[in-house]
Amino acid sequence: QLPEASDVVLSVFNTRGQQIRILTRGHYNAGYHLVTWDGKDNKGLVAPAGKYKIVAKASIGGKEYAMNSLLTEKVESVSIGNAQQGLLLNTSSNTQYSLAQVKKVQ
Repeated sequence: QLPEASDVVLSVFNTRGQQIRILTRGHYNAGYHLVTWDGKDNKGLVAPAGKYKIVAKASIGGKEYAMNSLLTEKVESVSIGNAQQGLLLNTSSNTQYSLAQVKKVQ
C-alpha cells in the first residue's frame, strides 16, 4: 500500500539475486494497486520453475523506500489451527495463512 502518490518500480528477482523482470515502472496514486506477473522475464521468455522475490520500491519526495508487496492467492479451504493460530486459510499453492496475515479480500 502506498501512503501517498509515488514513483514505483516493481521487480522480480531469482534466488541468485538477479533481476529477471521489471513488472512496472511509473507513477501511482496512494493506496493498493494490482500488478500481475505472467511468469516471463524481460526478454519475454518463461522463467524456470522456482522461487522468486518481488521487490517494490517507491520514490517519495526524492527519497527511495522499500515497500512491502502483497500476493493474491485463491483460498481452497479453511481449517482450525492451534490456540495461537485460530482459523487458517489453505491456498491453491499449498500455503497456509492466518487471518492476521490477510490484508484485503476480493
